[in-house]
Amino acid sequence: MSHYIALTLAALTLVLGSCNNATDVGTNAEPQALCFDATVQGESTRLAAGGGFLTGDAVGIATVQDGTLGEVKQYVVADELGRIVPSTTEQHPFLWLGKEYSLKAWMPLTAEPISLTSQTTAEGLNACDLLTTDLTPVAADQLQEGAIHLRFQHQMTKVWYLLQVFDGYTDAEAEQATVEFLGYGRVMFQQGRVSTLEGDEPTTTIRPYCPQNGKEGEAIMAPCQMFGKPLIRVKIGGDSFLYTPKESDENMGLKIGELRPGIRQRYYLKVSRRGLEVSMDASTVDAWVNTDINGVQAAQYKANIPAEITSLPDFHSEGIDLTTGFITSAEEGFSISYTQASGSTDGVLFDGQCQRHRQKEGNAVKFTFKGVESDVTLSYTTLYMEVGYYFNQDGTFSPTFNATQAVGIVWRIGAHSSDSPEAYAGTGINGTIHGYVVALTDEAEGAQTDFQWETSDLLEMNEEAYPEHGIMDGNSTRYAGYTNTQYILAKAKETAEGTAIVPACQRAEVRNQQGIIAGTSGWYFPTRKQMLDLRKAAIASQEGYVAPDGQYWTSSFDGKPTNAYRIVFEKGAGTNPDFWDGITAQKHVRLMLTF
Repeated sequence: MSHYIALTLAALTLVLGSCNNATDVGTNAEPQALCFDATVQGESTRLAAGGGFLTGDAVGIATVQDGTLGEVKQYVVADELGRIVPSTTEQHPFLWLGKEYSLKAWMPLTAEPISLTSQTTAEGLNACDLLTTDLTPVAADQLQEGAIHLRFQHQMTKVWYLLQVFDGYTDAEAEQATVEFLGYGRVMFQQGRVSTLEGDEPTTTIRPYCPQNGKEGEAIMAPCQMFGKPLIRVKIGGDSFLYTPKESDENMGLKIGELRPGIRQRYYLKVSRRGLEVSMDASTVDAWVNTDINGVQAAQYKANIPAEITSLPDFHSEGIDLTTGFITSAEEGFSISYTQASGSTDGVLFDGQCQRHRQKEGNAVKFTFKGVESDVTLSYTTLYMEVGYYFNQDGTFSPTFNATQAVGIVWRIGAHSSDSPEAYAGTGINGTIHGYVVALTDEAEGAQTDFQWETSDLLEMNEEAYPEHGIMDGNSTRYAGYTNTQYILAKAKETAEGTAIVPACQRAEVRNQQGIIAGTSGWYFPTRKQMLDLRKAAIASQEGYVAPDGQYWTSSFDGKPTNAYRIVFEKGAGTNPDFWDGITAQKHVRLMLTF
């Protein structure tokens, strides 16, 4: 068999038994025991941690005639070198009788469901690689000293990810990040064919193998289509993000969301405080091999500039290719300029990680964006402001503090992706969310500065109807503070105690009784996600603003609120990662509004 080994030096080789002790079946042709020299197309992952084959792996081999399988003969892997022998004392059941016939082989041979959920070890990953080969027909000229070559093919999809960009998070948070895939949690592998179990849905969490850290990992998944279904979950720095492939012309062309047998898909993840972006490329089975990712560079960032900006009078840009959107230098950034109409208060908003600077001389306006750490999307506004502007009780805003007018600070510009004007029906918000305001100080009533979430466990909350339902383990991702507040207060009014049963949330009602600022939602009890994002806003040291410090309640909970979610601040920044406490505990309250 040395000739065959030379021909397949780059592949992993299986030696299926030896050529001795063949069984004589008593035919006219001289019987000859068949030995099987097999390789795996591309990379074999059915390996032990030390690099050899998994000892004891069962292999099924059967003849095929007119599409029907004959009796399945069972072999096993005898050692890590890949020597495979019959599983019983029967010696070499396949004999060459001078007649062509077809063979089918697969590994592993099992009648039990194969679990795909935990692939966190090399062995766990390898055990999910399901292999099949068809050889039609076996002919005399294929024999090499009694050996027949079987080339196994992968029947599953390998998915690999690289957390390539993590804007707004520290290296330590990125090292501790977790990435999970979602798909079918188990499969059957019968006669070399993969099938899912009746009633199963592709919603099971699959934990990948991450030999280095949370930034890179891989898993093996059952082939299926995942359009419109969550496929990747990223948890980093207390935040959780889901990626759901969309059925679009572009995705269909790239096969994103379609898990195909024998294909390796590489997912490049760019996560920021504002969301998750995913790009993917797919390789054929021949390229299903480990790749050296050392030296992979962060993706070149883009600036998305809509036509309503590029069509402004005397529009000009520097540091960006307007055709492709690519930014020439992330550090140096890019700029746009235009001529503003007389009396206009317009400007440019942005979504992304960078520093923005505005210059204005007469009617000439220039915006510069430097230190770019993510893709940047610009938008035009007729009402220009910046994070850190003071929000006044008459609905106006200003870059300077007026002690008799200011009631809060603008801490985020534009609508969060989870929010929409429709959520504020009946309020002063009409068609556009301009941003979010945080109150200058904590709530207080006389000397009282701490409030219970609920005074007793009597509030009848409908878990399914709760606006922020389903945020298990504190993974709040929505800006639903206004709708949460309305729901909590409405349910409280159904009790004998009224809104006094929810003191923390009642603070919004008390403040709004003094009058709701025109053009706003009114004050509300923010979600955990909103308070988490507030910890990252660069407003802690502004005049007139008392930065949050200590433990704060949020309007977030999951299920009946025996416990509710909290946030811990230290002079405006985040500290303790714990996220819940009993509802009768006393904590601070900081209100927000949307305008």
